[in-house]
Amino acid sequence: MKGKVNIKTVAILSFQLIIIMALAWFGTTYINELSVSSSNIIKDNLRSVEYCDSMQRALYRLHVNANDLSSRIAFENNLQAEENNITEQGEKESADAIKNNYFEWMKTPAESIYSELTGSINSVSELNIAAIEKKNAAAQAVADTANKRILIVSLLGAVAALLFTFAFIGQLMQPKEDIT
Repeated sequence: MKGKVNIKTVAILSFQLIIIMALAWFGTTYINELSVSSSNIIKDNLRSVEYCDSMQRALYRLHVNANDLSSRIAFENNLQAEENNITEQGEKESADAIKNNYFEWMKTPAESIYSELTGSINSVSELNIAAIEKKNAAAQAVADTANKRILIVSLLGAVAALLFTFAFIGQLMQPKEDIT
C-alpha cells in the first residue's frame, strides 16, 4: 500500500494548488494594471517636454542667427509635433501662443516677442511636467492599493489553506481501516 495517495490528500493538495493559482492570477492582474498605468504616464507628456526643449534650443540658435534655416526647420517641426500631441487642458492654447509668437517674432524680431515666445514654450513644458507628476502620483496610489490587496488576498489564501489542511489532518493521520 505504500506509494498510493488517497483521495483526501489529493483533495487537500488540489485545494492548495487552486489557492496558489488564484493568488498568482490576482497578483499578475494588478501588476499588469500597474505596468499599463506607468507606461502611459509619461509617454505623451514627455514627448511634449522634449519638443519644448528642442524648440528652445532652435529658438536660441535663431536668436543668435535669424537666417539659420536648419534651426527654423527644427523649430517648426517640433512645433508641429507638439500641436499633434496635445494631451492636457490648456495645452492647445499655449501651443497656439507659441505658434503666433513665433511667426510674429520672425516678422519682427523684438526682444519682448522673444520673451513671450520663450514664456509660451516654458508654459507648455511646465504644464506637461505637472501632468507627469500628477499621473505618477496616481500610479503610485495604484501600486500601493495593489500591494495591499495582494497582501490581503495572500494572507486569506494562506489562512484558508492552513485551515483546510488542519481540518483534514486528523483524517489523513487515521489508519486506512478507520477511514473506510
